[in-house]
Amino acid sequence: MLSSGTQRSDEPFRCRVLVIGSGPAGASAASHLSRLGVGDVLVLDRLSGDRHRRYHSICGEAVSDRSLKRADIATSHVIQRVSGIDIMLRDGRSTHIRASGCIVDREGMLQELLSSSEARVVEGVARSVRRLPEGGFEVDASSGRIVCDAVIGADGAFSVVRRDLFGTRPERSDPIVNTLVPGEPGDALKFYVGGIPGGYSWDFPSSGGRRSVGFPRGHGTVPGSAEHGARFIPVGRVPKASCEGCVLAGDAAGLANPLCYGGIGAAL
Repeated sequence: MLSSGTQRSDEPFRCRVLVIGSGPAGASAASHLSRLGVGDVLVLDRLSGDRHRRYHSICGEAVSDRSLKRADIATSHVIQRVSGIDIMLRDGRSTHIRASGCIVDREGMLQELLSSSEARVVEGVARSVRRLPEGGFEVDASSGRIVCDAVIGADGAFSVVRRDLFGTRPERSDPIVNTLVPGEPGDALKFYVGGIPGGYSWDFPSSGGRRSVGFPRGHGTVPGSAEHGARFIPVGRVPKASCEGCVLAGDAAGLANPLCYGGIGAAL
């Protein structure tokens, strides 16, 4: 029996579909599988509770209305409406682009998606994944062995599923920092281009009288930040993202937008 702790059993836990990762891609997959009538789904994630909340809240949290519509997802966890994108260049020039979208409470949306599914969610780290000779897959996790008919790799930039089943890694993984700072949120996504070698910084609305400010690691500081976190954004070509019984999703599939680093819409 699989547990949420570190106790391991010699007997593997069996399920029909294993989703590794419960970020936007994994939570969306679990929700859509339930809508399709697919039962016996297990979601495995390395984080839970406050650690899961903190990791997913230190994020730009912006998503377009078009992305939500294409993903067929409606969420009650909208923090702020977004009406445009402001792009500021180093030489003082700027442009405004009209856009329709929102800032979401990412953690709230994820829990909403997972709750709408019939999947069981278990904490554990996937250490390795292998295809079984008789069909299906076996996953060695910190919380026990799992045998499944199909697997969805939604396990992020350093995906174990991609590494073990597809034999590839991201061509490049860019480290970025995101901070929550006090300030009037406004209703525009702001990008500052040219002040950072090969990159840019951003300033998005957030909740509770705060803004979400981000930049490539080593190229910025934000005094007075309330919370801060870091993550890696995979960049580059993905030679293959699906095979019999397995598909990659979200950052594991390199789906982050290379222009703005946004990944929520594509993951959903």
